[in-house]
Amino acid sequence: MKLKSTKYLFEVFRNLSFLKLFHSLTNLKKIIGYSALLLILKDKNSYNSYSFDNLLDMDLKQNSQGSLPQKTVITLSAEPRYLVVCNPSEQDRISVVSVYVSSPTAQVSSASGKPVEIQMSAVWNTATTISQTAYEISFLVQMPPLGLKVYRILESASSDPHLAEYVLHNGNVKDKGIFNMKNVKSTEEDITLENSFVKLRFDQSGLLEEMINKEDSKHHEVKVQFSWYGTTSKKDKSGAYLFLPDGEAKPYVYTTLPFVRVQRGRFYSDVTCFLEHVTHRVRLYNIQGIDGQSVEVSNIVDIRKEHNREIAMRISSSINSQNKFYTDLNGYQIQPRMTMSKLPLQANVYPMTTMAYIQDTKHRLTLLSAQSLGVSSLKSGQIEVIMDRRLMQDDNRGLEQGVHDNKVTANLFRLLLEKRSVNTVGKK
Repeated sequence: MKLKSTKYLFEVFRNLSFLKLFHSLTNLKKIIGYSALLLILKDKNSYNSYSFDNLLDMDLKQNSQGSLPQKTVITLSAEPRYLVVCNPSEQDRISVVSVYVSSPTAQVSSASGKPVEIQMSAVWNTATTISQTAYEISFLVQMPPLGLKVYRILESASSDPHLAEYVLHNGNVKDKGIFNMKNVKSTEEDITLENSFVKLRFDQSGLLEEMINKEDSKHHEVKVQFSWYGTTSKKDKSGAYLFLPDGEAKPYVYTTLPFVRVQRGRFYSDVTCFLEHVTHRVRLYNIQGIDGQSVEVSNIVDIRKEHNREIAMRISSSINSQNKFYTDLNGYQIQPRMTMSKLPLQANVYPMTTMAYIQDTKHRLTLLSAQSLGVSSLKSGQIEVIMDRRLMQDDNRGLEQGVHDNKVTANLFRLLLEKRSVNTVGKK
């Protein structure tokens, strides 16, 4: 029998590794469900009497290792369903919990039977299509450290949820269902979001432009943009291990204004813009604590049709960071980095495991990341993070193939702008 090529064997072993990892995560979710059920039972001895069908299930399901997780739709009736909320951190936490339900007349109550206020939002099948069989309900939970709380959800005629309101820019939705939606042109109405801490202002494309601190009413430029990196025309080109760009990043260009969807609700509001390669969402929570002071940024990236391009998100601010920025080291220590103009561009890109920030004497801008990515600060006041790469050639580092097996990728960030007070004690 003819021996298989090294490239083919590598593909087989890699796919097996991904499959094993996916099955491990699936089994881990089952163990979490078993453990949570045991912890909430008053009679621990009754645990063994529960069948497999009675065990808790996670609200997110993933069909394969290459697909994005999808929320489970909880089927409601007059018989209550039970939702267990967990706080895995070692601090008290106030958070918004969101789940999908099958009925617009959902009612949520605590384990003691006390009604809980909810926000009901639309579930979107596509950018302009609303699901008629699923609805998102969101409610506020206050959790002790490493705590579990049980909530009851049922279908009730006495339900009175707060319906989110929508403003649609440069587009239309045919079947609006139970929701109030207003159609406008981006030039006719400013796009803003605000809570008790901060006000956000967006441009006509739905991209963040400015943050206004409500404590002192100061305006801060915090501008989100997207850009492309190409690869050099020399013999050695970018690949799985090498980043060899053809110069500075080029702006992401679109010929017409994208469809922008603005949602405003009781517990959170957001702005979602639909670009050709990125679905970009900025969400602001109307709650106390760090969740209300920071801005959630979500990007769904799809560059599967591109060739030799890398897409980056750039955040530009008025912070005078000069040539210095900071990244974390494996989620522990913070490491100062220096952007050096005498080095090639790629030499100024560093790994970011959980966070990166820039600062001056008055302010600090922090980008917290749910995934590990490459980050840089090539100009003063900028943070740039590379979100996905599609490269068609091998870079001669042992992989023997390019990066052309891309999937639709989800990136989640938190953006936090803080005031700083520099300690001048002992200085003259």
